Amino acid sequence: MRQKLLTFSKSNEQQIRNIFNLKEDLTKSLLLDWQNKAEQIEISVAEQQVIDKLFHKIEYHGRGWNKAEKKLKLVSVLVELVDFDNLELDIRARYDYFLEADYGKLKLEGKVDIAVISEFPHLLLNISEYDEASDNDSVGELLAALLSVQKYGQNPVYGIYVLRQMWFFVILKNQQYSISKAFLTDRKAHLDDIFKMLKVQKEIILKTIQDINS
Repeated sequence: MRQKLLTFSKSNEQQIRNIFNLKEDLTKSLLLDWQNKAEQIEISVAEQQVIDKLFHKIEYHGRGWNKAEKKLKLVSVLVELVDFDNLELDIRARYDYFLEADYGKLKLEGKVDIAVISEFPHLLLNISEYDEASDNDSVGELLAALLSVQKYGQNPVYGIYVLRQMWFFVILKNQQYSISKAFLTDRKAHLDDIFKMLKVQKEIILKTIQDINS
């Protein structure tokens, strides 16, 4: 029987739920550890200066940014400020990263806007373009990508999708997933929180690799 191909960009949430028997954790308990650790993160003076400058840009220009501008002027600034890259452990942030996974009769494949990887992906980030005429599904697209990472034996797997000025943090563990509330980049406190959530991911990735190597 011919294998069916499902690309990330053509995936929708209900379809992915049905195919992989996924259920959403509406209590958001899967996110508690990530969020609790973020509350303990301190932002340095130098980091805060960059974030404050970024916030002023968002205030004046953010609503008009298209996907390419948002990726360059906002998302990549925060990702590079966290500085995931680690030469010793071969961790790096990759842009326009291709993923695929074979699920027998079904193959998943596609690109994510940013992936933090070592020998395998750790964190995926997608930037969605809001278009009422489009059938793109931000959640379905990210879930398909996260399921591809699960094939590497990663569990849980972490992702983020950005829609307009909103950031959503996502965890997929076994067949259950949870989506955070919206973090709005035009709110200063939320922008700080987004950065803290990213910094926690750096800690999680380092611990994951150290556990593997120990």
